[in-house]
Amino acid sequence: MRLLVFGGAGFVGLNIAAALLARGHAVTVFDRADLPPGARKELAIHSDRLTIVQGDVTNVQAVETVIARGHDAIVLGAAITAGPAREADDPETILRVNLLAQTPILTAARNSGVRRIINLSSAAAYGGSAFRNALLDEETPCDPASLYAITKLASERVAARLADLWQSDIISVRLSAVFGPWERSNDVRDTPSPQA
Repeated sequence: MRLLVFGGAGFVGLNIAAALLARGHAVTVFDRADLPPGARKELAIHSDRLTIVQGDVTNVQAVETVIARGHDAIVLGAAITAGPAREADDPETILRVNLLAQTPILTAARNSGVRRIINLSSAAAYGGSAFRNALLDEETPCDPASLYAITKLASERVAARLADLWQSDIISVRLSAVFGPWERSNDVRDTPSPQA
């Protein structure tokens, strides 16, 4: 399969790209940042199936261009995991990257015939409900508080609505407690895992 990973140089996206490459898939990583040197070195063994495109998910033309190259599936993982200081200082950028960039990506994917889109959400969408419920599932009411959590829940709802309207295969996955290789604080990740 040919897969496109938005946010593919970030911690989660990079681990997804590495796993897909290890399974023999062709992967295009799209991110405004380059791969970290250690990841670039480790993934060099897959250079025949790895394409790296530097671009911004808020740039509609760049998004349309990379999607038009043809992919079987897209992983939508570009996000800013903002802390309170960034939320107060720059809410607009958080909303543009985490939510508003989604619609042009979904539209371009639909126009290019992409078969499946996986929207990476977060257990943060549960918000306060995570502390009031023993079991968290798809039926648990969400109570997000941070802009990150709010945008993740909103992205799920937008994806579900457009999937229904377009009869498309768009799913959202709520990731939780992720940690591991290539995790690092950077200019879009204010909140690393406790393990990091």
